Amino acid sequence: MTNRTGATGSEPGSDPSARTEITAQTERYAGALRDNDTAGILALWTDDGVYLDATTPTVVGRAALDSMFQGIFAAARVVDVSLEIEEIMVDRDLAFERLSFMETVHPHGAEPMAVRGRAFLVWRRGPDGTWRIARGIGTPLPDAPSH
Repeated sequence: MTNRTGATGSEPGSDPSARTEITAQTERYAGALRDNDTAGILALWTDDGVYLDATTPTVVGRAALDSMFQGIFAAARVVDVSLEIEEIMVDRDLAFERLSFMETVHPHGAEPMAVRGRAFLVWRRGPDGTWRIARGIGTPLPDAPSH
């Protein structure tokens, strides 16, 4: 995973320890995706988490997130994922993370395919001090034009 946020501890919206913790959670998320580990992914979401994308209805709550990820992994295996954190902004117990991703997905009965896209995550620090995803949106990017 790469991180090109370039923020320093003196910038507004910067909390170095929170940024470090969120980066570690993002790495855990990537690992759980690579392992096709629904429980590991759900551990990184709040109970009231909401996920949006361009192709499915809004997913609200842990049970719906569980169903979504179970469905994804029933249809395809995530073979590899790389994430590039582009920005993390922190304000008290909320943080906003903008990132890009590249996944290799192997649909059952088909050839593996590369999926690249962008995501925007809202992290919330819980009473236990753990940062979890409260809201997320992901969108694939169109294939790069060939020259």
